[in-house]
Amino acid sequence: MKSRQFIQSLEKGLQVLKAFATSRTPLSVSEIAAACRMNMATVHRYLFTLKELGYLEQDGGTRRYRLTPAILTIGVSALNSMDLKNRLLPHMLETTKVYDVTTQCAILYDADVVVLDRVRSREVVNWDIGVGSRLPIYCTAMGKAILAFLDPAEQARVMRAIRFERLTQHTIGSATELAADLARIRKAGYVLSDQELTVGLRSVAAPVFRNSLIEGAFGISYAVNRANEEGLETALVRQVLETAGKVSF
Repeated sequence: MKSRQFIQSLEKGLQVLKAFATSRTPLSVSEIAAACRMNMATVHRYLFTLKELGYLEQDGGTRRYRLTPAILTIGVSALNSMDLKNRLLPHMLETTKVYDVTTQCAILYDADVVVLDRVRSREVVNWDIGVGSRLPIYCTAMGKAILAFLDPAEQARVMRAIRFERLTQHTIGSATELAADLARIRKAGYVLSDQELTVGLRSVAAPVFRNSLIEGAFGISYAVNRANEEGLETALVRQVLETAGKVSF
Protein backbone atom coordinates (compact mmCIF):
# COMPACT_ATOMS: atom_id res chain seq x y z
CA MET A 1 0.00 0.00 0.00
CA LYS A 2 1.42 3.38 -1.01
CA SER A 3 1.90 6.17 1.52
CA ARG A 4 -0.69 8.94 1.77
CA GLN A 5 2.14 11.30 0.83
CA PHE A 6 2.58 9.56 -2.53
CA ILE A 7 1.49 11.88 -5.37
CA GLN A 8 -0.16 9.67 -7.96
CA SER A 9 -0.59 12.46 -10.50
CA LEU A 10 3.17 13.04 -10.51
CA GLU A 11 3.73 9.33 -11.06
CA LYS A 12 1.41 9.40 -14.08
CA GLY A 13 3.08 12.48 -15.53
CA LEU A 14 6.46 10.77 -15.32
CA GLN A 15 4.98 7.66 -16.95
CA VAL A 16 3.94 9.79 -19.91
CA LEU A 17 7.50 11.13 -20.26
CA LYS A 18 8.96 7.63 -19.96
CA ALA A 19 6.77 6.46 -22.83
CA PHE A 20 9.12 8.38 -25.13
CA ALA A 21 12.26 6.68 -23.77
CA THR A 22 12.16 3.70 -26.14
CA SER A 23 10.72 5.47 -29.19
CA ARG A 24 12.82 7.15 -31.87
CA THR A 25 9.74 8.62 -33.57
CA PRO A 26 6.99 10.99 -32.38
CA LEU A 27 4.06 9.29 -30.60
CA SER A 28 0.32 9.64 -31.05
CA VAL A 29 -2.06 10.11 -28.13
CA SER A 30 -3.37 6.56 -28.54
CA GLU A 31 0.17 5.12 -28.52
CA ILE A 32 1.01 7.02 -25.33
CA ALA A 33 -2.26 5.94 -23.71
CA ALA A 34 -1.54 2.30 -24.53
CA ALA A 35 2.05 2.51 -23.24
CA CYS A 36 0.93 4.13 -19.98
CA ARG A 37 -2.29 2.10 -19.62
CA MET A 38 -4.34 5.27 -19.23
CA ASN A 39 -7.49 6.47 -20.93
CA MET A 40 -7.25 9.03 -23.70
CA ALA A 41 -8.83 11.87 -21.71
CA THR A 42 -6.31 11.51 -18.90
CA VAL A 43 -3.39 11.34 -21.31
CA HIS A 44 -4.59 14.50 -23.08
CA ARG A 45 -4.42 16.43 -19.80
CA TYR A 46 -0.87 15.31 -19.06
CA LEU A 47 0.25 16.01 -22.62
CA PHE A 48 -1.26 19.50 -22.45
CA THR A 49 0.54 20.23 -19.18
CA LEU A 50 3.92 18.88 -20.37
CA LYS A 51 3.55 20.85 -23.59
CA GLU A 52 2.81 24.05 -21.65
CA LEU A 53 5.89 23.41 -19.49
CA GLY A 54 8.02 23.06 -22.61
CA TYR A 55 8.97 19.39 -22.28
CA LEU A 56 6.85 18.23 -25.23
CA GLU A 57 5.95 19.66 -28.61
CA GLN A 58 3.26 18.63 -31.08
CA ASP A 59 3.65 18.35 -34.81
CA GLY A 60 1.04 20.57 -36.49
CA GLY A 61 0.49 18.11 -39.34
CA THR A 62 0.57 14.65 -37.76
CA ARG A 63 -0.57 15.81 -34.28
CA ARG A 64 2.08 13.52 -32.80
CA TYR A 65 4.17 14.46 -29.77
CA ARG A 66 7.93 14.42 -29.24
CA LEU A 67 10.31 15.47 -26.48
CA THR A 68 11.96 18.88 -26.66
CA PRO A 69 15.58 19.69 -25.74
CA ALA A 70 14.24 21.07 -22.44
CA ILE A 71 14.18 17.51 -21.10
CA LEU A 72 17.98 17.52 -21.30
CA THR A 73 18.13 20.11 -18.53
CA ILE A 74 16.95 17.36 -16.21
CA GLY A 75 18.72 14.33 -17.66
CA VAL A 76 22.15 15.79 -18.34
CA SER A 77 22.20 17.64 -15.01
CA ALA A 78 21.46 14.37 -13.22
CA LEU A 79 24.26 12.55 -15.06
CA ASN A 80 26.72 15.37 -14.43
CA SER A 81 25.99 15.34 -10.71
CA MET A 82 26.71 11.63 -10.25
CA ASP A 83 29.75 11.08 -8.10
CA LEU A 84 30.96 8.01 -10.03
CA LYS A 85 31.54 10.09 -13.15
CA ASN A 86 33.37 12.77 -11.22
CA ARG A 87 35.68 10.24 -9.57
CA LEU A 88 36.45 8.44 -12.83
CA LEU A 89 36.81 11.31 -15.31
CA PRO A 90 40.46 12.22 -14.52
CA HIS A 91 41.44 8.56 -14.94
CA MET A 92 39.45 8.29 -18.17
CA LEU A 93 41.20 11.33 -19.64
CA GLU A 94 44.62 10.00 -18.67
CA THR A 95 43.94 6.48 -19.98
CA THR A 96 42.71 7.80 -23.33
CA LYS A 97 45.75 10.07 -23.60
CA VAL A 98 48.30 7.33 -22.82
CA TYR A 99 46.82 4.45 -24.84
CA ASP A 100 44.67 6.24 -27.47
CA VAL A 101 41.62 4.20 -26.49
CA THR A 102 38.04 5.19 -25.77
CA THR A 103 37.11 5.21 -22.10
CA GLN A 104 33.66 5.28 -20.53
CA CYS A 105 31.75 4.68 -17.32
CA ALA A 106 28.21 3.43 -16.83
CA ILE A 107 25.56 2.48 -14.28
CA LEU A 108 22.72 -0.04 -14.25
CA TYR A 109 19.23 0.93 -15.42
CA ASP A 110 16.59 -1.81 -15.73
CA ALA A 111 18.19 -4.47 -17.99
CA ASP A 112 20.53 -1.95 -19.63
CA VAL A 113 23.47 0.22 -18.69
CA VAL A 114 23.44 4.00 -19.07
CA VAL A 115 26.63 5.75 -20.17
CA LEU A 116 27.55 8.50 -17.70
CA ASP A 117 30.56 9.82 -19.58
CA ARG A 118 32.83 8.92 -22.47
CA VAL A 119 36.23 10.08 -23.73
CA ARG A 120 36.80 9.18 -27.38
CA SER A 121 40.05 8.01 -28.96
CA ARG A 122 41.29 8.99 -32.41
CA GLU A 123 40.51 5.55 -33.85
CA VAL A 124 38.13 5.24 -36.79
CA VAL A 125 36.21 2.35 -35.20
CA ASN A 126 34.10 3.73 -32.38
CA TRP A 127 30.67 3.30 -30.83
CA ASP A 128 28.20 5.84 -32.12
CA ILE A 129 26.95 6.62 -28.63
CA GLY A 130 26.98 9.53 -26.24
CA VAL A 131 26.31 10.45 -22.66
CA GLY A 132 22.94 9.06 -21.58
CA SER A 133 22.90 6.24 -24.14
CA ARG A 134 21.38 2.94 -23.00
CA LEU A 135 23.20 -0.26 -23.96
CA PRO A 136 22.21 -3.91 -23.44
CA ILE A 137 23.68 -5.27 -20.25
CA TYR A 138 24.27 -8.80 -21.55
CA CYS A 139 26.57 -7.96 -24.48
CA THR A 140 28.65 -5.05 -23.22
CA ALA A 141 31.77 -5.28 -21.08
CA MET A 142 30.55 -2.63 -18.65
CA GLY A 143 27.13 -4.27 -18.44
CA LYS A 144 28.53 -7.68 -17.59
CA ALA A 145 31.00 -6.16 -15.12
CA ILE A 146 28.03 -4.74 -13.21
CA LEU A 147 25.77 -7.77 -13.59
CA ALA A 148 28.40 -10.23 -12.38
CA PHE A 149 28.74 -8.50 -9.03
CA LEU A 150 25.12 -7.63 -8.29
CA ASP A 151 23.36 -9.00 -5.24
CA PRO A 152 22.03 -12.48 -6.26
CA ALA A 153 18.38 -11.45 -5.96
CA GLU A 154 18.90 -8.30 -8.04
CA GLN A 155 20.98 -10.22 -10.55
CA ALA A 156 18.16 -12.76 -10.97
CA ARG A 157 15.65 -9.93 -11.51
CA VAL A 158 17.79 -8.35 -14.23
CA MET A 159 18.44 -11.71 -15.89
CA ARG A 160 14.69 -12.32 -16.15
CA ALA A 161 14.22 -8.95 -17.84
CA ILE A 162 16.85 -9.49 -20.55
CA ARG A 163 15.64 -10.07 -24.08
CA PHE A 164 18.50 -11.81 -25.82
CA GLU A 165 19.26 -10.84 -29.40
CA ARG A 166 22.39 -11.81 -31.31
CA LEU A 167 23.68 -8.45 -32.53
CA THR A 168 26.83 -10.04 -34.01
CA GLN A 169 28.08 -13.59 -34.43
CA HIS A 170 29.92 -13.14 -31.12
CA THR A 171 26.90 -12.04 -29.05
CA ILE A 172 25.70 -14.20 -26.16
CA GLY A 173 22.29 -15.61 -27.03
CA SER A 174 20.91 -17.23 -23.89
CA ALA A 175 20.71 -16.97 -20.11
CA THR A 176 22.72 -20.19 -19.80
CA GLU A 177 25.62 -18.73 -21.80
CA LEU A 178 25.45 -15.51 -19.82
CA ALA A 179 25.45 -17.27 -16.45
CA ALA A 180 28.60 -19.19 -17.42
CA ASP A 181 30.25 -15.96 -18.55
CA LEU A 182 29.34 -14.18 -15.31
CA ALA A 183 30.93 -16.97 -13.27
CA ARG A 184 34.21 -16.48 -15.17
CA ILE A 185 33.99 -12.71 -14.69
CA ARG A 186 33.49 -13.00 -10.92
CA LYS A 187 36.58 -15.18 -10.74
CA ALA A 188 38.74 -12.95 -12.94
CA GLY A 189 37.45 -9.62 -11.61
CA TYR A 190 37.15 -8.05 -15.06
CA VAL A 191 35.44 -8.50 -18.47
CA LEU A 192 37.08 -8.86 -21.87
CA SER A 193 34.45 -8.55 -24.60
CA ASP A 194 35.21 -9.38 -28.23
CA GLN A 195 32.85 -7.76 -30.77
CA GLU A 196 29.69 -8.71 -28.85
CA LEU A 197 27.91 -5.40 -29.38
CA THR A 198 29.43 -4.29 -32.66
CA VAL A 199 31.82 -5.85 -35.15
CA GLY A 200 35.38 -4.49 -35.05
CA LEU A 201 35.42 -3.40 -31.41
CA ARG A 202 36.83 -5.05 -28.30
CA SER A 203 36.27 -3.82 -24.75
CA VAL A 204 37.59 -4.45 -21.26
CA ALA A 205 35.77 -3.34 -18.09
CA ALA A 206 35.87 -3.72 -14.34
CA PRO A 207 33.28 -3.11 -11.60
CA VAL A 208 33.35 -0.07 -9.33
CA PHE A 209 32.08 -0.45 -5.77
CA ARG A 210 30.65 1.97 -3.22
CA ASN A 211 30.42 0.80 0.38
CA SER A 212 31.10 -2.73 -0.88
CA LEU A 213 28.08 -2.64 -3.23
CA ILE A 214 28.31 -2.46 -7.02
CA GLU A 215 27.99 1.16 -8.17
CA GLY A 216 28.88 0.99 -11.85
CA ALA A 217 31.70 0.08 -14.19
CA PHE A 218 34.74 1.57 -15.88
CA GLY A 219 35.38 0.45 -19.45
CA ILE A 220 37.93 0.76 -22.24
CA SER A 221 37.20 0.03 -25.91
CA TYR A 222 39.51 -0.18 -28.94
CA ALA A 223 39.66 -1.51 -32.50
CA VAL A 224 39.92 -5.30 -32.72
CA ASN A 225 43.13 -5.15 -34.75
CA ARG A 226 44.90 -3.48 -31.81
CA ALA A 227 44.61 -6.74 -29.87
CA ASN A 228 47.68 -7.80 -31.87
CA GLU A 229 49.82 -5.05 -30.37
CA GLU A 230 52.29 -6.72 -28.04
CA GLY A 231 51.38 -6.19 -24.40
CA LEU A 232 48.48 -3.81 -25.07
CA GLU A 233 45.61 -5.90 -23.71
CA THR A 234 47.64 -6.91 -20.66
CA ALA A 235 48.29 -3.24 -19.98
CA LEU A 236 44.63 -2.32 -20.49
CA VAL A 237 43.42 -5.05 -18.14
CA ARG A 238 45.87 -3.82 -15.53
CA GLN A 239 44.77 -0.23 -16.12
CA VAL A 240 41.04 -0.95 -15.80
CA LEU A 241 41.54 -2.99 -12.62
CA GLU A 242 43.83 -0.43 -11.00
CA THR A 243 41.52 2.47 -11.88
CA ALA A 244 38.38 0.68 -10.66
CA GLY A 245 40.19 -0.14 -7.44
CA LYS A 246 41.28 3.48 -6.90
CA VAL A 247 37.78 4.93 -7.24
CA SER A 248 35.99 2.20 -5.26
CA PHE A 249 35.48 2.59 -1.51
